[in-house]
Amino acid sequence: MRRALVTLALLCTVRGVALAGPPYETDDPAPTDYRNYETYFHVDYYRVGQAIQGDVGTLEVNYGLFPNTQFSVSLPTVFAAGTIGSGYGLGDIGIGLKYRFIQETQTSPQISFYPQITLATGNPMAGLGEGHGTLLLPLWAQKSIGPWTFFGGGGVIFDRQPGQPASAWQDGLAITRDVSAATNVGIEIYHSGAYAFIPAHTDIGVGYIGDIGAYHAIVFSGGPSLGISAAAHAYLGYEWRLGPSDARE
Repeated sequence: MRRALVTLALLCTVRGVALAGPPYETDDPAPTDYRNYETYFHVDYYRVGQAIQGDVGTLEVNYGLFPNTQFSVSLPTVFAAGTIGSGYGLGDIGIGLKYRFIQETQTSPQISFYPQITLATGNPMAGLGEGHGTLLLPLWAQKSIGPWTFFGGGGVIFDRQPGQPASAWQDGLAITRDVSAATNVGIEIYHSGAYAFIPAHTDIGVGYIGDIGAYHAIVFSGGPSLGISAAAHAYLGYEWRLGPSDARE
């Protein structure tokens, strides 16, 4: 039973904070344009051994609240299946505020601070949440060179579990390339130190963004998770961009 509970807790937390740079776990520093919306509807999947957890209808909304400032909220609908049963319902809601304080130039990257919290709205006994809130305090940077874009960074996540490490450093790096006017592909590596019930692990992923006109896109990523036995992750989403700006970031 203890082993099953650890696996369940691992699934609840190993997927990290919900708000990232879709479809990647690594985030980028570019906020949504002022008075514009970026809305994502996605499903994702995380497997650890025989246990599986995923989002089956998560809505993530990013809004350009002010110039260089983005407000984000994620409303996850989660399922979990494993050795001690299964569950389906609302997960832990995520809220974040991204502020870009350095603009990108020909010689320097753009940099943002993106604090995020999760609220304990999911049922932890059904594998749908942690039973307490979390806090992530990261910095993200990005530099583009022709068709190539490099972005990454990291920060400290605080996640209190009695008798376990309460914080850890998380960081990631992604490299993407525009292969056409409507298609972008990339690779990433995302690492988390050990905290709560989670051992240190590194996620490897490939990503795809395919624009459908100026306002829609299909996004995908997936790959293995190293450091945790038989672990893998995948993400598939639809993006809808809405607002007055013609310059989409």
